[in-house]
Amino acid sequence: MIQQIVLYLVHMNTNQMINVTEDLCPVSDFRADTAAFITKIKSNRRPLVLTQHGKCAAVVISSESYQAMIEKMDLLEDITQGEADIAAGRIISHVKLKKQIMASFSK
Repeated sequence: MIQQIVLYLVHMNTNQMINVTEDLCPVSDFRADTAAFITKIKSNRRPLVLTQHGKCAAVVISSESYQAMIEKMDLLEDITQGEADIAAGRIISHVKLKKQIMASFSK
């Protein structure tokens, strides 16, 4: 189940796939025209791979993409914890949980 969710989340926003002909940039070019590259990242919603000495050195993404990535990772961590709880038998029935919640409101 977790694998299906991971695949769904990865493919949820295919706009963020790296285009190797357009999204690779030497650090020196990025440094020379940072504002233009940031505008490009925001408009095409794809990461920019910065290279140094011909090798990948860093990946720059928009703040919106970063936030979405963090939210997806949080969701995956919650799902993973839930599956671990189920496997360990740390579960409660819906009826029992509802009774506990209702009892907490009546206090």
